[in-house]
Amino acid sequence: MRDHRSRKIRSKAAALAAYALAVTLIAAGATPAHAAADDTERPTAPGPITVVAIDTTSVELTWAASTDNVGVVRYPVGARFEDFGAQYLTDTNSIRIFDLRPSRTYTISVWALDAAGNSSVSNPTLRLTMPPGDDQPPSAPG
Repeated sequence: MRDHRSRKIRSKAAALAAYALAVTLIAAGATPAHAAADDTERPTAPGPITVVAIDTTSVELTWAASTDNVGVVRYPVGARFEDFGAQYLTDTNSIRIFDLRPSRTYTISVWALDAAGNSSVSNPTLRLTMPPGDDQPPSAPG
């Protein structure tokens, strides 16, 4: 029974998110997803990922913007370390990712989404090793 409620909440949340996206797109003068239902063309793959700034726990990335016949609305960004991964979203062709761990190697990928939900293929991934830093907790007080 609880699982059923979780799906219902996710469905309502998804509907609200879709509505908010449509309102935002209309306000920005773009075509909302429901109006672009006939759009089946994928956006182009984003350009190569470039590191703009990096420290021991965060990285700022940028890439060449994708193009689409209707318009790109979002860039999902994936960051994977061994068997752990996280996904981030940005409306622009850059992002700053926080809370990374020093000395770990991450595989970063970016793809584009258009208003109709069409997804580009991912650009070539970036293999990024964070700079070393203090990754050890302090000892217990005496």
